[in-house]
Amino acid sequence: MSVSADPAEQTHQAAPGTVGRFFYAVAGSALLFSALGLWMVPSGAALPELTLMKLGLSVLMLVGGLCCLVSTRGRRS
Repeated sequence: MSVSADPAEQTHQAAPGTVGRFFYAVAGSALLFSALGLWMVPSGAALPELTLMKLGLSVLMLVGGLCCLVSTRGRRS
């Protein structure tokens, strides 16, 4: 990739903006708290099948929340 001295030829690559980073931070935090809150709410039936589905859903929300939070961090130079 060559860098041109002419400003008209340079293309600007859009970095994630403040609004996008804020959205990912809020979504990531909500997913993390939802994953933890899923186990705090008492359930009526303690069926093993439902517990396994609840475990899978909470792991999915936990991983998704962590991905959102990690994407808000700045890139290393």
